[in-house]
Amino acid sequence: MSSKYKRKGKAKFTQIWERMCRTEAWKESSLADRLLYFELKRRFNGLNNGFIAMSCRQAADLLGIGKSTAGRCFANLQERGFVVMAKPSAFNMKQHDAAEWALTEVKNDRTGALPSHAYKDWKKPTEEKNTVPRQGRHVPPQVHQGEIEAERQVANG
Repeated sequence: MSSKYKRKGKAKFTQIWERMCRTEAWKESSLADRLLYFELKRRFNGLNNGFIAMSCRQAADLLGIGKSTAGRCFANLQERGFVVMAKPSAFNMKQHDAAEWALTEVKNDRTGALPSHAYKDWKKPTEEKNTVPRQGRHVPPQVHQGEIEAERQVANG
């Protein structure tokens, strides 16, 4: 039985909210971070949040980046509050499981937790001033040319 509200055709789309794109966390994210988030969001089907499986190797292949860069992208997305790791990866002789991720903008289907929208509260870390004194030789502001030549003669012996 068909419904008049049923989507026609096989076309799919991925929605990223404008309010999320206006946050400081999104603006400070790199292009690779944003693309990785988009790929995670593409794998979300409305009922699998908390079960979105993707490894660093899969992300690297999808985005055309290195595995370590993909790992940094996952860490950045977690740190900024866009995703949380629902289940860590496991790799041993019997089991090869990719990590499972949950998006913080929708309800978590694994735990039943409501969306946290943690990315809204993320603030760019403030840079601390360097309090360590500069290293190196200190030259007094007023040195006469004659004193410099005398020091050179003494050093050369």
